[in-house]
Amino acid sequence: MTTLSEAASSARDYVSGKIGVYANFARDKNTGPGACVEAAVEEKTLDALIRDFGLLWEVPSVTSQGYEIGKPHECYCNALHLALSTKDLLYAQGYVVFTDIGIPIEHAWCVKLDDRSVVECTVDKPRPAAYYGVVFDPEWAATWMVRQGYYGFYPVTHYGKKKPKFMTDAYRRIARPGQTPWLPGQKPSGG
Repeated sequence: MTTLSEAASSARDYVSGKIGVYANFARDKNTGPGACVEAAVEEKTLDALIRDFGLLWEVPSVTSQGYEIGKPHECYCNALHLALSTKDLLYAQGYVVFTDIGIPIEHAWCVKLDDRSVVECTVDKPRPAAYYGVVFDPEWAATWMVRQGYYGFYPVTHYGKKKPKFMTDAYRRIARPGQTPWLPGQKPSGG
């Protein structure tokens, strides 16, 4: 079993290592100045956002905090719909490491505005976990997900699918460490 501290380190190390894999993949394929190289070398990936601006939560006992648990294996959909339907929640995406599993899993969850605590809306098993990811305004996230036609942000940023507008906008819209995330209806800083 992994400790919370080890789970947090595992999530951070995984994101850093994954960015290196993108760069190596691009170099090995010798793809030239194509989208894969740009995404990997210029790090236009959600993982780069997480590495640069990710927030880390070490949660002794994962819980829904009284909110409804959604369908299993549909974390992106569950988190987005819960955040959109509840004024006090934001959408978060990144990785979770449950201490009983010990490996990073791509995941989405909600974050409460008042105390910035994690609201788990997919996994219905209380246990310790480390969450590492970025927080987005749910209305903005929904706009992008409708444009791309599916839930979550990984497919638009993985393996060189060039989405510079998404990444430019995402860098402006994430909640930076030490800052209050912007709320629906407010103009975000830098945007």
